Amino acid sequence: MGYPSCLWPKHESLLLTADESDEEIVFHALMNDGHVEHPSTLRDWISDEDIDAIRDPYVQKALREILENDKDINTTLFTHPMLNGQLPITYLVAYDGNVHMLEVLQQVGANLRTSIEGETLVHIAALQGHKNVLMALPRLGVSLDQSNAAGSTPL
Repeated sequence: MGYPSCLWPKHESLLLTADESDEEIVFHALMNDGHVEHPSTLRDWISDEDIDAIRDPYVQKALREILENDKDINTTLFTHPMLNGQLPITYLVAYDGNVHMLEVLQQVGANLRTSIEGETLVHIAALQGHKNVLMALPRLGVSLDQSNAAGSTPL
């Protein structure tokens, strides 16, 4: 049985290990004075290989900038030649169609429900035809029927 990659930080020993027996998964949390340690930064969850797997070089560059300069994933804005204005990393990742990276960004506190001038991640994914992102967003707590400033819904 495989495990969703979004549940596992790149350093498995940092947080959790899993054993599989008789179709039951037993989790062993590494405890520190009775508290489970949780990865708190993007660097804890992704590797350079994860970034290299992203198709769009502008998205790769933006993620590297966040990691190298320890920038905030919700307030740091980026430009992309195919998108209008300055946008948070979540918009660039939705434009790229990378569900795994959206899941990782959410794990470290990214706001996936943000709206810029009424445009949402759903609008970006729908315009690009990224059905995989559209199918994942409701599971990540994002409504598919949000209207933009012009009153249009993305679907």
